[in-house]
Amino acid sequence: LSGQIDGITGMCRQVQRFGWHDVPFAGMVAERVHLPVWIDNNANAFAASQHLFGDAQGKASIVAVALGSGVGAGMVLDNRLYRGASGAAGEFGHSFEECGRDGCLEAYSADYGMLATWAERVPTDRPRSVADLHAALAAGDSEAAAIVADAGFRLGRHIAGLVNTINPDLIVFGGESVDFGDWLFGPIREVLEEFSYPGAPPLAVAREGTDWPRGAAALAIQHFFDFEAS
Repeated sequence: LSGQIDGITGMCRQVQRFGWHDVPFAGMVAERVHLPVWIDNNANAFAASQHLFGDAQGKASIVAVALGSGVGAGMVLDNRLYRGASGAAGEFGHSFEECGRDGCLEAYSADYGMLATWAERVPTDRPRSVADLHAALAAGDSEAAAIVADAGFRLGRHIAGLVNTINPDLIVFGGESVDFGDWLFGPIREVLEEFSYPGAPPLAVAREGTDWPRGAAALAIQHFFDFEAS
């Protein structure tokens, strides 16, 4: 799941999308399915999959950025998944963005944030979808391109902060928003080149749809076999 997840106790400490606080989700599901249940953050699952099977295989420290309905990151530091003190590590999508309307990074750079910006700048009498945004980009709509580029610049600034903090070997991106391609990643690369103190690390884009379930399976298996380096 997205949000602040305590994988040890099986508790959803905070999932803003659903308004959950301290929900014992693993235990609730276990009661229904009569099987052991473990939960973790979905970006952690993505990071685990990339570290074990994907572009980050063999890399000691990575940032796996999930972009789509939200913004988050899973981090592997020195070959171990890093969750933080209470399961909230990598929730940089909630970093505060001061310029423009009030809100966190997700309010500008997640799918719903880009659509909200589009609605503000170009009002319409019908709701627009992400597919509409892709169609506008393909048609050469300059306003749509500016909105996606702005999302990329904002993402780039915050990702540069992560680079300057943990100096990863690789940053890998996944999720629905990777389909925006260079409209989004061009600005991200530009900002990383300018603001990454140790130099911009290599970037990779994961388009394999099985990353999340494979990572989730790996994290469940780890409760029986520790496959991370000691």
